Amino acid sequence: MLWKRGIWVMAGVGLLWLTLPAWGQSAPVVQPVSRNTPTEMLPADTLLYIGWPGAETLAEANRATAFGKILAEPEIVRSRQKWREEVWPAIRKLIVEQIEDNSQAITAFEFALHAADLCWQRPAAVALVGVDMGLFGPMVDAAIIVDAGPRAAELAKQLDEML
Repeated sequence: MLWKRGIWVMAGVGLLWLTLPAWGQSAPVVQPVSRNTPTEMLPADTLLYIGWPGAETLAEANRATAFGKILAEPEIVRSRQKWREEVWPAIRKLIVEQIEDNSQAITAFEFALHAADLCWQRPAAVALVGVDMGLFGPMVDAAIIVDAGPRAAELAKQLDEML
């Protein structure tokens, strides 16, 4: 039991560690921008960029494809519904039970789930901006860009609470 709890705590710490370089900047955490695409927001010398147009963007175009037709099959629809209503809540409950004594870990877990959902639904990008050797190992400069759209204020509030 203790080993499982340690795994979830380490996973949460790992997620936070990956995003800390972006949070550690002296600029405000959330800055509204008026640029058109995530690539325009990144430095010209960005090392790696992975973008996702968002499920909202792909949903309509996907309906006409073979994959979209498979997803519309009644058996698949029932399976996805069962996942959302029964399987995922059970997994989530188990995770929260494992970190029950640590309210900060639960808050970080809930934030990570919300951020992952937002990144899935809306256009998002992850970028490796720079790597340098620090005193204790590699120092990574990374950026996560999310076009949160109408959910931007909600995301900004949650980020402020987390930090």
